[in-house]
Amino acid sequence: LIKGIEILEKDESEKAFHCFQLANTAMFIQMIISNDKRFGNNERHLIDKIEKADYNSLKFFEDYSDWKFLNPEKPEPPRYRPFQLAFLLLSIEGIIDENSDDRNKIVDLIWFPTGGGKTEAYLAVGAFTILWRRLSNDSETSKGTSILMRYTLRLLTSQQFERASRLILALEFIRRNFEEELHEENISIGLWVGEGASPNKIDDANKIVEDATGNFEKADQYTSRLQLTACPWCGVRLVSKTANGWTHGYDCQSGTQGYFYFK
Repeated sequence: LIKGIEILEKDESEKAFHCFQLANTAMFIQMIISNDKRFGNNERHLIDKIEKADYNSLKFFEDYSDWKFLNPEKPEPPRYRPFQLAFLLLSIEGIIDENSDDRNKIVDLIWFPTGGGKTEAYLAVGAFTILWRRLSNDSETSKGTSILMRYTLRLLTSQQFERASRLILALEFIRRNFEEELHEENISIGLWVGEGASPNKIDDANKIVEDATGNFEKADQYTSRLQLTACPWCGVRLVSKTANGWTHGYDCQSGTQGYFYFK
């Protein structure tokens, strides 16, 4: 824990502190889109009349500095619990130093009851890891899988995948605002839980969407095998009702195109 703080304080570790700032920004943004009804807080159709967030730049999220005004029902802004921040700090050395004992000889375990906040703790570590890889390598070397997540229960896998997706979208949003540092390749997420619960191939997923498109009234039955039935960022359903009927796929507007789109 102390070593992580020292790394962030050292002048020669300015990159580590910058990474720490970006990772925390991503965590803050994913908390916002998880709670603000203008985002993915609730699934909705395109025809639903709801205030849309103008989230085309980081300036939008800077306005959340006045959290109490924007969220009168939840006047307290989101903040880390002590163990969550501690877990992030004690993980920093192992992430940035490939030769450290912390990386090669120690396994860290978070032991908290359900609902205690474990997910946010390891998501923060994941965000730092992904960003550090981007900041420390060129566009080619930084490609590939950065994080592997595994759960013992299929239902838990699906639930955590949705939460992790919000963080990945927040990281991708940040990448688009700092593309020179974080490179052009999208930050993305994937899932495999077996053919019984999810499509094994993109073509299979497209077929499900096409079947739902042909029978919108039973769309939920067709899309039940898709782990995400609505965009985690904006909340619009994959098969959505519009003023002129139904449609499938949706480009999130205001700079988030491509986050959730089947075509």
